[in-house]
Amino acid sequence: MTPHCKARRLAGGNHPDGNPLRTALALAAAGAPILPLRAGKVPFGNCRTCKANACGGRPNMKAAGPCQCPSPCHAWAAATTDPHLLTSLVWASVWREAVAVAYHPGGAGLTVVDLDNTAAVAWARETLPATRTVRTTRGEHWLYQGGMPSANAVRPGIDIKYLMQ
Repeated sequence: MTPHCKARRLAGGNHPDGNPLRTALALAAAGAPILPLRAGKVPFGNCRTCKANACGGRPNMKAAGPCQCPSPCHAWAAATTDPHLLTSLVWASVWREAVAVAYHPGGAGLTVVDLDNTAAVAWARETLPATRTVRTTRGEHWLYQGGMPSANAVRPGIDIKYLMQ
């Protein structure tokens, strides 16, 4: 488990200079596979070639496939630490629309306990070991080193995020 420590907040939000790409490159350099997010904090949709998974899917998807598409599609399966890919022309239009940067917890060696409401946060404070926490729009993320199987709705308002799913 990770040691107890307070989350560090950057002055000015997640992107102190207003540039999600610079934030993404810094996270990627630290070993966290990142992915740009569009409005609504969701991944960008698949490209034309991969629409409806016609490509067969990416190798690191739950249902692994042969796709080697360089586009930031297939949601979390596109998360990368490759600075050349992140700054490529294929990803340039996505960065112009990106509103946030996400990282894939499993690729960073972390398990995230996603607490989506105040009741879930209260339960975690009474039950789980202390760890680094990050506030979210609906609750908190509790970060632990190491992995465990991902699962949605393990309790009301609580998901566990680790593997690419």
